Amino acid sequence: MKTSRKIFMVMLLAMLSVSAAADVVVGRVIDAMTKQPLEDAVVAVESHVDRISFVINALTDSLGNFSSDAMGMATLRATMVGYKTTIRRFVAGDLGGNDTIHIGDIAIEPSDILLKSAVVQGHAKRFTMRGDTVVFNPAAFNLSEGARLEELIKKLPGVTIKDGQLYWMDKPIRILMNGQPMMANNDLLTQQLPAEAVENIKAYNKASKMKERTGKDDGAEDHVLDITIKPGFLDKWYGTASLTGQTPKRAQVNLDATYLSIHDPVLAVFNWDNLVNHVLEKSFSNSMTGSYSPFGRQLFGALGYKHQKGKDSQASYISPFLNIGRTDTWQNTHETEETFFPKQDRTFQLTDHYVRKNVFNPKFMLEGEWQPDSANSLSYSFEAGYSKETHIDNTLYGVYSADPYSLVDNPLHSSIPALLAIRTVNSDTRQTTREDASNVQGKLKWTHFFADKSKLEIGMNAGGKSGVLRQSLNRDISYVSRAPISEVQYGRAPSHSSNLETFVSYDRWFGRNCRLSAKYEYDYGRSFARKDLYRLSDLPSYDGLSPFPQDSLNRVRDVNNSYRRRDVSNSQKISLDATWNVANFQFFPSLEVQNLHRQLSYLRGRVDTTATRRDWYVRPEFFVHWKIRKGVTLKGGYEYSATPADQLSQIAWVDNTNPLYITEGNPNLKDSYTHHVSLSFLGNIARSVQSFQFTADYRRFVNPIGTLFSYNSTTGVYRSRPINVRGGYNWTFSGSYQRALSDYFTMGGRSSVSLIRSYGYLTATPLTPTPALNRSQQTQFSFRPNLVYESQKLLLELAGSYSFSYRNNSETFNYNNRLGAYFANFTARYKIPNWTFQTNFRVQGYHGYVVPAMNRPRFIWDSNIDWGFLHGKAHLKLSVDDILNQQRRFFTDISAYSRTEIIYGTMHHFASLTFTYHFDAHKTKEGREREKYNKLSE
Repeated sequence: MKTSRKIFMVMLLAMLSVSAAADVVVGRVIDAMTKQPLEDAVVAVESHVDRISFVINALTDSLGNFSSDAMGMATLRATMVGYKTTIRRFVAGDLGGNDTIHIGDIAIEPSDILLKSAVVQGHAKRFTMRGDTVVFNPAAFNLSEGARLEELIKKLPGVTIKDGQLYWMDKPIRILMNGQPMMANNDLLTQQLPAEAVENIKAYNKASKMKERTGKDDGAEDHVLDITIKPGFLDKWYGTASLTGQTPKRAQVNLDATYLSIHDPVLAVFNWDNLVNHVLEKSFSNSMTGSYSPFGRQLFGALGYKHQKGKDSQASYISPFLNIGRTDTWQNTHETEETFFPKQDRTFQLTDHYVRKNVFNPKFMLEGEWQPDSANSLSYSFEAGYSKETHIDNTLYGVYSADPYSLVDNPLHSSIPALLAIRTVNSDTRQTTREDASNVQGKLKWTHFFADKSKLEIGMNAGGKSGVLRQSLNRDISYVSRAPISEVQYGRAPSHSSNLETFVSYDRWFGRNCRLSAKYEYDYGRSFARKDLYRLSDLPSYDGLSPFPQDSLNRVRDVNNSYRRRDVSNSQKISLDATWNVANFQFFPSLEVQNLHRQLSYLRGRVDTTATRRDWYVRPEFFVHWKIRKGVTLKGGYEYSATPADQLSQIAWVDNTNPLYITEGNPNLKDSYTHHVSLSFLGNIARSVQSFQFTADYRRFVNPIGTLFSYNSTTGVYRSRPINVRGGYNWTFSGSYQRALSDYFTMGGRSSVSLIRSYGYLTATPLTPTPALNRSQQTQFSFRPNLVYESQKLLLELAGSYSFSYRNNSETFNYNNRLGAYFANFTARYKIPNWTFQTNFRVQGYHGYVVPAMNRPRFIWDSNIDWGFLHGKAHLKLSVDDILNQQRRFFTDISAYSRTEIIYGTMHHFASLTFTYHFDAHKTKEGREREKYNKLSE
């Protein structure tokens, strides 16, 4: 290779330095027709290890040679401007490897356009060297028309993007602009800035301050992409505007804009939708989108500003932000719960639940950093927020002594005589909750580097919250053996809390193979909560509709369910951890010791107590990595964890706010503990391009916390309290297999078997007042095969899954103890210039469930078409969701004493049309010439 290419590869390998090293694959790229070597061809190696995928790009030298790192099952793609893509698949090492894989010559075919042109004019150099820095030339990369910066970055050697975050060998990348940091939220820049605005990109490995002083990799180094913006493209607005229409009557309008500037960038966001594509938070450092409910609408706006001065180690900035949003969401669920009894039939509890939530939550944020010199830095942040929430909950509830689904599909909304004969009780509850809350939070962290190459950090976090909750409730209860009850409740619950968290940490390397770190943390917290509950239905003349009389509230105060609670906690924690490298072994021991002091003052009815606890918790961990030989890896470890019991649960109190479901505390409740041991064996067979992995995992539970129920079959009332049960275990054995059948076909699969033993007390009844301890032995099996064909234009994927669960209970009849789930999925995607076509079809189903709607196969089909136009600045996408109207959302939870099945309402079976437009600065003459060049290259 040329000297510059050698320097480039050395720099890449340095940037790819991680604990799990890789093998090196070498080869040569040649023209399939002339057999001549090709210089500056792009070789992309995509590796798959432990469900993590990453891509490393390399360039060939003047002789067509290349070299790249690879791990696990790997796919190599070779291409260049004017040529088609050729794919090779192989298996590399996965831990501590430094072996060389010779893949030979890779012949790539000229594209049709290149063949027709007959004369090749050449192509621009993709990079030049400036010392140890690689400077990439964006004009030499084949980009789509109107491409954003994100598309360009994906083509750079060593770069991959996962969930909007840039990574290099699973390490995050920091983006600088003209040598200066501008925003931590990379997608604000990569998704909005047009690629033509980039003069060049400088790639280098910027060591962390700790590594600069010690020469040791502490895992905190920055992989930097420094974007140089062309003159005339700075101090301008860039962004995206989109408009979506969706059947039957849903839409979205979104505007996301950034004023691009080195020293004074501005961010502006607007979103209105009823598609639940909500913006939850937006700033230069963070971006959150989505929804907590399948239905809803939102009006949101965000505005941010950042002022920055100084350079490199003395760069300082301050950045204020304002987010304002109003969200209205709603959801409906249908829940079926079976409760098991000793040697007798079980009960069925059915619930239809509708909840609507309206939230107004403005928030102000301020963050910044001050670096007076290269040895000191002070980072700070402040946040102040307010929220006004309104919840509307409507619940229809019924208890049945036998399976109601054997009589009718929707028991809660039926009153046939046979159903009434097995109904014990039913209730209809309407509840409205209004809450006003505010919070403030501030953080400070000082970092100092000593002359002996060690690092000291001191930080604190302080804040407080306050709020008032008001609740109105109407409940109608119908009994079989008693007169019906109608009640009206009103509650008011003010609360406030404060917290102070501080820490001091010290980190240092001793020699070349040993690192020690120590940390001390002190946390202090105070909180106060009060709830005053009033039973308005006890007022002599109250009709339940008119405004309640304020002067009469004290006469109907529910003393037994009103309370005062005050908590004070002090926690001191010392953590020690180390890294020790010995030959092919890596050892990672750590130890955490915590002293937790908690004080609780609680007043509720006749309960007036103060409880104080001081506990010590020790949490050790020890992990080992060992590379036995090439392609054979062994990983193992042990960890011990302790979970403190909730202090309120350890007090004898009773809450009968809901007369059908009474809860209480347990003074004898203890902490719970877990032992966890894991062992993994990974192997690769390079000759037949196969990889496999076997894992054994064991968890032992000590004093796990369960729930003890009692049930009155006459009134339909349940009582519950937390209780420690006998400890169980969970053995899980899993394996995976993957094989490349050819350069375009791959097959694989995953399988697991779990053996679970757990214990739980069965529900006590008047006939069996002493609860029986039920031993539940469960066996679970799952298998997930897949077959994939992938070329440059076409993707075909066939995947499937089958899972089965068998449960045996020692003290109950085994109802529906054989449960299964299956699905088969087919995906096809085809790309041509400016167009992308994709379709997905799957069959899924369940068997062995109580709810009839779950025990049937469902056929789900989705498709979409994307068209790019206006030089790539605009896109029009047509999507059709759940064409056959079959999709449903289910959830199941099984314990030793009950089983719950939930069906969720979900948005599906719709068509949507989305128009997206990227607005930016006008294209330069150079940009238009590059587009013509790229068109010719295609």
